[in-house]
Amino acid sequence: MRRLCGCSTAALVLPRFRRQRQRGAPPPIREEMGISRLPIFNNEFFDPLGLADDDNFAIYREAELKHGRVAMLATLGMMLPDFFRNELVPEDLYLSKSLELRFLDVPCGLQALGVVPREGWLQILLAVGFVDTFVLVQRDADAMPADYGVGYFGLVDKARHENELEAEIEIGRLAMVAFAIQVVEELLTGQTVAEFWSSLAPYGAKGDEILAAMSFA
Repeated sequence: MRRLCGCSTAALVLPRFRRQRQRGAPPPIREEMGISRLPIFNNEFFDPLGLADDDNFAIYREAELKHGRVAMLATLGMMLPDFFRNELVPEDLYLSKSLELRFLDVPCGLQALGVVPREGWLQILLAVGFVDTFVLVQRDADAMPADYGVGYFGLVDKARHENELEAEIEIGRLAMVAFAIQVVEELLTGQTVAEFWSSLAPYGAKGDEILAAMSFA
């Protein structure tokens, strides 16, 4: 059984790496977007371990963009349910009918991790794994890293859209840091992002009024 699982995993993973190795040779790293403008990094990439080189840069850039996109969604996902819960979630929408668990019964933030059933997490992992393995795949060897032919809003020309493409890299990096801060904040204080911000000065006791106004309650 263990060998069968290993073969199945390899069958899913190996074609992905084969596609990555078939890409065209990327330009030198110094000519790529997203280098640091800070003097401390000498106008180079932040790569203290020296992992990136001209041959593997496309793979690392794809991973960076993919993590940045996920982090942007995750950062919003940590806030929007608090502010617009009643507007976003129908009252009669069930997460698990057999457990009589509605989406409105799931708390916001990290507390949701212990409320969603294991079967629900399994479905999420399988869905994400399928999309990552078979849908969002680099099919064109000459395309930019993380250009899967389903996004970019037509901004695929580095010469014409360099500012927009570089903005995605920078915002993705910021989102990864922001999401990490959100997680640490909730672990340390036990408050969701909205609860934490509502308790900060100068708003103080007016935090509930601010949340109510933002959620159109």
